[in-house]
Amino acid sequence: MCACAGVIPRPAAELLLDALRHGVTILVAGETGSGKTTLTAALLQAIGEERRVIVIEDARELPAVADSVAIEVLQSGMTFAQCVRLTLRQRPDLVVLGEVRGAEALAMLQAAATGHPGIATIHAPDCDAALRNLERMACEAGETPPAIVRGMIASSTVPIIVVHIGRYGGRRRVGQIVEVQVDSGGQSGGKYPANILWAFDPRADRLTRVGNIGRPWGRGRH
Repeated sequence: MCACAGVIPRPAAELLLDALRHGVTILVAGETGSGKTTLTAALLQAIGEERRVIVIEDARELPAVADSVAIEVLQSGMTFAQCVRLTLRQRPDLVVLGEVRGAEALAMLQAAATGHPGIATIHAPDCDAALRNLERMACEAGETPPAIVRGMIASSTVPIIVVHIGRYGGRRRVGQIVEVQVDSGGQSGGKYPANILWAFDPRADRLTRVGNIGRPWGRGRH
């Protein structure tokens, strides 16, 4: 993760890599130019040494890793969502998406629910907005009711961690890392229950650990 030195502390980066090893999907959120792709590339290079990865992008931006397959949507003749579903036949350990913008969000959630977690970037000003944007995009195809989509995002079968990267303390870096909590009674479009793991402390001018993982995979590890 040396490519992100100064952007995310090593212990926080190690938490994200450990999450990926245990089947957690990582959603990297931020505004345009915030560094989402740079952070995703660093995670991909680190975890790509251990896992078989399929990378899906409109056009190639993310780096190649040892055991990976890259699909460029613009050259494939398929939609982004079709590309995601196609990859599942190739038995990936991780599915890495370029920026999620539409109905491919549902395909990503379905992949995670069937044992194919991954990393994706999404445009959002904060972690909760990222989850609500993901919900809205997953509903765009009209295939699945909003309540079902929300149930997937906040379920025990699709563990998700959201990382927000942006301008904190005058420079670009990760400012918050949250774990989505299981919630069976939330309303579509509403705020998601989140367990804040790391948050930027303006007084200390750094990202600080503030909570522990609540999901079974992480108890006793962090």
